Amino acid sequence: GFGEVSSVSLCVVLGFERYYNGECKACRSLYMEEWRARNADQADTRPLPESAACGRCKVEKPREAFALNRTKARGLQHMCLDCMRDRKYGLEPGEYDRVLEHQGGGCAICKQPCARERRLSVDHCHSTGRVRGLLCQNCNAAIGMFKDDTALLFRAIDYLSGGGS
Repeated sequence: GFGEVSSVSLCVVLGFERYYNGECKACRSLYMEEWRARNADQADTRPLPESAACGRCKVEKPREAFALNRTKARGLQHMCLDCMRDRKYGLEPGEYDRVLEHQGGGCAICKQPCARERRLSVDHCHSTGRVRGLLCQNCNAAIGMFKDDTALLFRAIDYLSGGGS
């Protein structure tokens, strides 16, 4: 099948986006699908631990603090969700909490605390990667819909203020 072809040969020729380990997304998806089929009888029957130590911050946390990963022996990712987020955005340990405190415990735009159990999203500039602040789901989606275009946002403000036709 397609997954048996070397990702270095076919995937480069076809121009697929590749992961850091050289696999393209199509090959990785196919591999995972085959792995799940081969291990279907055991993958979801293993009991999950009540808690686990994060491989990055070394803190013992409840299993809800980790993403599920049935390909791992313990059934959980090796890093807690907080550390995965911090690594993704280049935050130092504890920096998320410091930014949240600096923002008064809520969204940088609407100032409301996160209404759901989810934490606030890390808003960042997509071209530079610089973290701008923490946003609730609604404000983060709104900024995304405007594609970070300040001119478009100002036109929307003008429209909402009655200046638009």
